[in-house]
Amino acid sequence: MLFRSTIVIFMSDNGGLAAHTRAEPLHTANAPLRSGKGSGYEGGIRVPLIVKWSGKIEPNTVSHTPAITVMLRGLAQEEVIIRGPSHDLHSGMFGGPVPNPIHILGKIIGDLHDDAGQVTLPGFYDGVPELPEAVAEQWRKLEFNEGEFLSSLGLTCAAGETGRSVIEKIWARPTCDVNGIVGGYTGRGAKTVLPAQASAKFSFRLVGAQDAKSVLESFRNFVRARLPADAQVEFLNHGASNALQLPFGSEALSRAQRALTEEWDKEAVLAGCGGSIPIVGAFKRDLEDRKSTRLNSSHTDISRMPSSA
Repeated sequence: MLFRSTIVIFMSDNGGLAAHTRAEPLHTANAPLRSGKGSGYEGGIRVPLIVKWSGKIEPNTVSHTPAITVMLRGLAQEEVIIRGPSHDLHSGMFGGPVPNPIHILGKIIGDLHDDAGQVTLPGFYDGVPELPEAVAEQWRKLEFNEGEFLSSLGLTCAAGETGRSVIEKIWARPTCDVNGIVGGYTGRGAKTVLPAQASAKFSFRLVGAQDAKSVLESFRNFVRARLPADAQVEFLNHGASNALQLPFGSEALSRAQRALTEEWDKEAVLAGCGGSIPIVGAFKRDLEDRKSTRLNSSHTDISRMPSSA
């Protein structure tokens, strides 16, 4: 999290809009909230249109910047098991002519990124949009110190795509990561085993209009294409959900941004979120089938506001 306090707006295609505050102090017992700028209706229940945190916020370089989260990254997860010989072997007696599943898996992992930090899966960047310049400019103006951020993680330089800022990489760019890897002898000391199998768990953070199922299919084909003779692969899927993004040109979003800017007396930023909340996609699919709801205390009817996040 780059913001201590964030106003999060959820919007549906049928016009439903709700907001809640995400802030560290909300985990405490005394967490005062103050509503402002009207209210909306969703399913016959009045919900706040804008909510402002009025309690104490810990000092932070960007903690006093109001923000509306308009993007959630999608998530696709896959486990890969590479098998070679029928059982574990002695590397002295069999090493050389027998394929090593760890070597095969390591080569696949190494091939997933190029020298510029981009993912090499065919079609991976299909549907990945560039940020609107107005939003990119907002992010550049944030009082965010990349050096301090990296230093807090014990790092000195950022990895990932060349030419992209840290915030952009987290909020608006897709990724491919290895989350775990197992193979061979992992106990104390040494054992010269030539393993029968090796496995790794992969995750893909998705943005824009990337299709999670297409990304996983491309990944599986990528792995299969790198298997030598006698090597076999098994894929275990652990879930897939697409990214969610509010349309930057939405009138409802513009109204919310203006209201939040007025309330805080500082320009509200349209922010992203590096994490994924798959259930929000379920909300979107459910709400798409409902009729347009009425917003604001005056019950002004705003029909078909696209997307939810």
